[in-house]
Amino acid sequence: MLKELSHIGVKTWDLEKSMAFYIDRLGGEVVRDVFSVDGKARYIYAEIAQCIVELIPAESENDQGVEHTAFLLLDKSLDETFERCVAAGAGVDVAPRTAYSGVGRLCFMTEPSGLRIEVVEREEHLRKDFAGKGWIRNYLYNQLPMPEGAKDTIFRIFRDGMGMEQRGDDLVFGADTLKYRENAEPEFVLQAKDEETLNRLAEGAEVVPDDGEGIVLLSPEGVRVRIVL
Repeated sequence: MLKELSHIGVKTWDLEKSMAFYIDRLGGEVVRDVFSVDGKARYIYAEIAQCIVELIPAESENDQGVEHTAFLLLDKSLDETFERCVAAGAGVDVAPRTAYSGVGRLCFMTEPSGLRIEVVEREEHLRKDFAGKGWIRNYLYNQLPMPEGAKDTIFRIFRDGMGMEQRGDDLVFGADTLKYRENAEPEFVLQAKDEETLNRLAEGAEVVPDDGEGIVLLSPEGVRVRIVL
């Protein structure tokens, strides 16, 4: 059974710049700081009002951006979830196996928009109750592009494979929402505490020209972060 959207994996070429953005500017909290088994790569997990960003070392400056979205299972149902998702149309990247950390199990799949999906089976979960403690009041949703003709497959994977609820073009599980929109830029959406905070977050940041709600900040890796009131 699906418990939560565990984290968003982002590849970064400059870990310090990325930490300055997610932690110093957005007010995130480091909930895990670990090295790979060989000790060569450092991974930072930063929580921003229950949106966890996993910062992953990139191999080059051109190899940056969102790498995967990870979901945590509440029970030991990884194999069944994997089989249902593949039957619904998901591509296989990594079949169920022991996690790279040695704790729990995982698998990786892809859906038609190119989103890489990680499903994790373990007791530990990273998200804590930091909502409203920083400059960000809440994590609202992920917006994802929906290629023409791919809607049925995408929704089968998340609805029939992962157990999410379909509401129009939205997929919902508890407090987590994926919004699929045609011709949309991928981004994740946060809610600022107030208008003063929203304006302060925009000061000195790279703000993407946008006619939509709130402001869109561009992270050092090129990830779009929309902040609304």
